Amino acid sequence: MRLGVFAVLFAAFFAFSCAHSTKRSGSSGTTTKKALTEKSTEPKRSTPKLRGGTGSTVTKKESAPAAPAVKKVSFGVDEGVVFSSGQIVKDGSGLKVDLIAYKHGSGIDLKSGRVGTSNKPLRSMGKKSFDSLGAVPCDTPSSTAYMSLPQSGYAFTVAGNKSDGFYKVRVVSVSGTKVTVEYAKCQ
Repeated sequence: MRLGVFAVLFAAFFAFSCAHSTKRSGSSGTTTKKALTEKSTEPKRSTPKLRGGTGSTVTKKESAPAAPAVKKVSFGVDEGVVFSSGQIVKDGSGLKVDLIAYKHGSGIDLKSGRVGTSNKPLRSMGKKSFDSLGAVPCDTPSSTAYMSLPQSGYAFTVAGNKSDGFYKVRVVSVSGTKVTVEYAKCQ
Protein backbone atom coordinates (compact mmCIF):
# COMPACT_ATOMS: atom_id res chain seq x y z
CA MET A 1 0.00 0.00 0.00
CA ARG A 2 2.83 2.36 0.78
CA LEU A 3 4.23 1.77 -2.65
CA GLY A 4 0.89 2.67 -4.25
CA VAL A 5 0.62 5.99 -2.37
CA PHE A 6 4.21 6.79 -3.24
CA ALA A 7 3.57 6.02 -6.94
CA VAL A 8 0.49 8.29 -7.00
CA LEU A 9 2.35 11.16 -5.30
CA PHE A 10 5.33 10.77 -7.66
CA ALA A 11 3.03 10.73 -10.73
CA ALA A 12 1.23 13.87 -9.50
CA PHE A 13 4.52 15.66 -8.84
CA PHE A 14 5.89 14.64 -12.25
CA ALA A 15 2.74 15.84 -14.05
CA PHE A 16 2.81 19.13 -12.14
CA SER A 17 6.51 19.70 -12.98
CA CYS A 18 6.00 18.96 -16.67
CA ALA A 19 2.96 21.20 -16.90
CA HIS A 20 4.85 24.22 -15.54
CA SER A 21 8.05 23.75 -17.55
CA THR A 22 6.47 23.48 -21.04
CA LYS A 23 4.91 26.04 -23.30
CA ARG A 24 1.21 26.55 -22.65
CA SER A 25 -1.34 26.99 -25.37
CA GLY A 26 -4.60 28.90 -25.19
CA SER A 27 -6.23 30.37 -22.12
CA SER A 28 -7.39 27.08 -20.54
CA GLY A 29 -3.90 26.33 -19.26
CA THR A 30 -3.73 22.83 -20.75
CA THR A 31 -0.61 21.71 -22.55
CA THR A 32 -1.26 20.34 -26.02
CA LYS A 33 0.92 18.11 -28.16
CA LYS A 34 1.11 20.95 -30.71
CA ALA A 35 2.36 23.36 -28.03
CA LEU A 36 5.09 20.91 -27.05
CA THR A 37 6.36 20.43 -30.62
CA GLU A 38 5.84 23.80 -32.37
CA LYS A 39 8.71 26.21 -32.81
CA SER A 40 8.50 29.89 -31.98
CA THR A 41 7.47 32.12 -34.87
CA GLU A 42 8.76 35.29 -33.21
CA PRO A 43 11.41 37.09 -35.31
CA LYS A 44 14.91 37.08 -33.89
CA ARG A 45 16.05 40.48 -32.62
CA SER A 46 19.46 41.81 -33.46
CA THR A 47 19.39 44.71 -30.99
CA PRO A 48 20.25 44.10 -27.33
CA LYS A 49 17.37 44.04 -24.87
CA LEU A 50 17.35 45.48 -21.39
CA ARG A 51 15.03 44.52 -18.54
CA GLY A 52 12.90 47.32 -17.17
CA GLY A 53 12.10 47.67 -13.48
CA THR A 54 8.60 46.10 -13.68
CA GLY A 55 9.47 43.11 -15.83
CA SER A 56 8.93 44.92 -19.11
CA THR A 57 11.40 44.50 -21.94
CA VAL A 58 13.00 47.58 -23.45
CA THR A 59 14.86 47.52 -26.75
CA LYS A 60 18.09 49.53 -26.67
CA LYS A 61 18.29 52.07 -29.49
CA GLU A 62 21.64 52.55 -31.21
CA SER A 63 22.20 56.17 -32.18
CA ALA A 64 24.95 58.14 -33.83
CA PRO A 65 26.57 60.90 -31.79
CA ALA A 66 24.79 64.20 -32.18
CA ALA A 67 26.45 66.71 -34.45
CA PRO A 68 27.72 69.75 -32.56
CA ALA A 69 25.49 72.80 -32.77
CA VAL A 70 26.73 75.38 -35.27
CA LYS A 71 26.57 78.97 -34.06
CA LYS A 72 27.15 82.18 -36.02
CA VAL A 73 28.31 85.54 -34.62
CA SER A 74 29.50 88.91 -35.92
CA PHE A 75 31.88 91.22 -34.10
CA GLY A 76 34.31 94.05 -34.72
CA VAL A 77 37.69 95.39 -33.61
CA ASP A 78 38.45 94.91 -29.90
CA GLU A 79 35.42 92.65 -29.53
CA GLY A 80 35.45 88.96 -28.94
CA VAL A 81 33.19 85.95 -28.54
CA VAL A 82 32.73 83.48 -25.70
CA PHE A 83 31.97 80.25 -27.59
CA SER A 84 29.95 78.47 -24.90
CA SER A 85 27.40 81.29 -24.59
CA GLY A 86 27.74 83.05 -27.97
CA GLN A 87 28.13 86.32 -26.06
CA ILE A 88 30.01 89.19 -27.74
CA VAL A 89 32.24 91.03 -25.27
CA LYS A 90 34.01 94.37 -25.69
CA ASP A 91 37.49 93.32 -24.57
CA GLY A 92 40.64 94.85 -26.00
CA SER A 93 42.83 92.43 -24.05
CA GLY A 94 41.55 88.94 -24.97
CA LEU A 95 41.34 87.94 -21.30
CA LYS A 96 37.53 87.62 -21.20
CA VAL A 97 36.91 85.84 -24.53
CA ASP A 98 37.81 82.76 -26.58
CA LEU A 99 38.42 84.67 -29.84
CA ILE A 100 39.03 88.38 -30.43
CA ALA A 101 39.43 90.73 -33.42
CA TYR A 102 42.27 93.27 -33.59
CA LYS A 103 42.81 96.02 -36.16
CA HIS A 104 45.45 95.28 -38.81
CA GLY A 105 45.80 98.16 -41.28
CA SER A 106 42.41 98.49 -42.93
CA GLY A 107 41.48 94.89 -41.99
CA ILE A 108 41.59 92.68 -38.92
CA ASP A 109 43.47 89.81 -37.30
CA LEU A 110 41.72 87.12 -35.29
CA LYS A 111 43.50 86.05 -32.10
CA SER A 112 42.78 83.42 -29.49
CA GLY A 113 41.86 84.48 -25.97
CA ARG A 114 44.62 84.59 -23.40
CA VAL A 115 45.48 83.92 -19.79
CA GLY A 116 48.00 86.45 -18.49
CA THR A 117 50.39 87.05 -21.36
CA SER A 118 49.94 83.64 -23.00
CA ASN A 119 47.45 83.21 -25.81
CA LYS A 120 45.61 79.93 -26.17
CA PRO A 121 46.65 77.78 -29.15
CA LEU A 122 45.08 78.35 -32.57
CA ARG A 123 45.69 76.17 -35.64
CA SER A 124 45.14 77.85 -39.01
CA MET A 125 44.09 75.73 -41.98
CA GLY A 126 46.17 78.08 -44.14
CA LYS A 127 44.77 79.87 -47.16
CA LYS A 128 42.48 76.97 -48.04
CA SER A 129 38.84 78.02 -48.41
CA PHE A 130 36.10 75.80 -46.91
CA ASP A 131 32.52 75.80 -48.25
CA SER A 132 31.00 74.83 -44.90
CA LEU A 133 31.93 74.37 -41.26
CA GLY A 134 31.24 70.64 -41.62
CA ALA A 135 34.19 70.38 -44.03
CA VAL A 136 36.61 71.89 -41.48
CA PRO A 137 38.59 69.18 -39.64
CA CYS A 138 38.78 69.21 -35.84
CA ASP A 139 42.58 69.23 -35.68
CA THR A 140 44.03 69.93 -32.25
CA PRO A 141 45.10 73.59 -32.01
CA SER A 142 48.86 74.19 -32.17
CA SER A 143 50.96 76.97 -30.69
CA THR A 144 50.06 79.68 -33.21
CA ALA A 145 47.88 82.35 -31.60
CA TYR A 146 46.36 84.30 -34.50
CA MET A 147 45.07 84.39 -38.07
CA SER A 148 46.21 87.44 -39.99
CA LEU A 149 43.83 89.16 -42.43
CA PRO A 150 41.31 86.31 -42.71
CA GLN A 151 39.10 85.99 -45.80
CA SER A 152 35.74 84.32 -46.35
CA GLY A 153 36.08 80.54 -46.20
CA TYR A 154 39.30 80.51 -44.15
CA ALA A 155 39.16 78.23 -41.12
CA PHE A 156 41.02 77.29 -37.95
CA THR A 157 40.67 75.49 -34.64
CA VAL A 158 41.19 77.26 -31.35
CA ALA A 159 41.37 76.22 -27.71
CA GLY A 160 38.71 77.78 -25.51
CA ASN A 161 39.84 80.40 -23.03
CA LYS A 162 36.53 80.92 -21.23
CA SER A 163 34.85 77.85 -22.76
CA ASP A 164 35.87 74.22 -22.25
CA GLY A 165 37.45 72.20 -25.06
CA PHE A 166 38.39 73.43 -28.49
CA TYR A 167 36.38 74.71 -31.42
CA LYS A 168 36.49 74.74 -35.19
CA VAL A 169 35.81 78.15 -36.71
CA ARG A 170 35.07 79.21 -40.29
CA VAL A 171 35.11 82.82 -41.49
CA VAL A 172 31.78 83.52 -43.20
CA SER A 173 32.51 87.11 -44.20
CA VAL A 174 34.84 90.03 -43.55
CA SER A 175 33.80 93.60 -44.21
CA GLY A 176 36.41 96.20 -43.23
CA THR A 177 36.79 95.81 -39.49
CA LYS A 178 33.75 93.52 -38.98
CA VAL A 179 33.88 89.73 -39.19
CA THR A 180 31.20 87.02 -39.15
CA VAL A 181 32.25 83.52 -38.14
CA GLU A 182 30.48 80.23 -37.60
CA TYR A 183 31.79 77.77 -35.06
CA ALA A 184 31.11 74.46 -33.31
CA LYS A 185 32.71 72.57 -30.47
CA CYS A 186 34.97 69.70 -31.53
CA GLN A 187 34.03 66.33 -30.06
